[in-house]
Amino acid sequence: MGGHDDACRGALDEIARVLDCRRIDGTDYLSHFLYLVAVLQSQNSGTKGAGLTGGIEQEKIWIDMLQAGSSAFHRAPPPGTTSTDDYDYYWESYPLSHKTIGWRGNGDLALAWSKNPKGGRQRTRFESSIVVVVTRQPSPRSRSWDGIGQGVYVIPVTALIGVTLKSNNKSDSIFAAEDVRRCLRESRNAGLHLPFSFDPERGRSRCVSIWHAGPDAIRPVQS
Repeated sequence: MGGHDDACRGALDEIARVLDCRRIDGTDYLSHFLYLVAVLQSQNSGTKGAGLTGGIEQEKIWIDMLQAGSSAFHRAPPPGTTSTDDYDYYWESYPLSHKTIGWRGNGDLALAWSKNPKGGRQRTRFESSIVVVVTRQPSPRSRSWDGIGQGVYVIPVTALIGVTLKSNNKSDSIFAAEDVRRCLRESRNAGLHLPFSFDPERGRSRCVSIWHAGPDAIRPVQS
């Protein structure tokens, strides 16, 4: 593997293959994932911490989907692999951090959505490349988002070297929207973008019920 760009491209190619897989009802994985995202966004709308809660739920479904479609994705570092502090899953032996920008997201991301106590461990740098799933509402009046469409983006960790993390009332490791947008554009220009079209109306007045999940919903934990 020839560096981070090649690794990110390999990971994105495998993600594309998974998204094209078919479920038993004939729908492709991407369509079903976006339907579940629409349901979760509707379900959490108007609740406290909806953005963070929805992002965590979507990340879990995303990883579950990747593992259902490919043996190349792992929740834990494969044997012999050095772990990074900010990974969420691995493609083969390559660590990836996962982020979401929802329908009403302003673009701010974070290494960790928490405030560290004085003297506690601080997140000060990126160690993993980042997969960003963007379902943000298209806005022709938002010039700052020009050219950044919905879809899956992979940002190589090398593109994050010059990013300075900031602080706000929620986190000490904010990846600010202006830096996020710059990195997303660079990824798009490098061919590290899979576009899709997201419709939040598909999830209106729906909810995800664990109680009503079928027997196949209970599975052994995959590493």
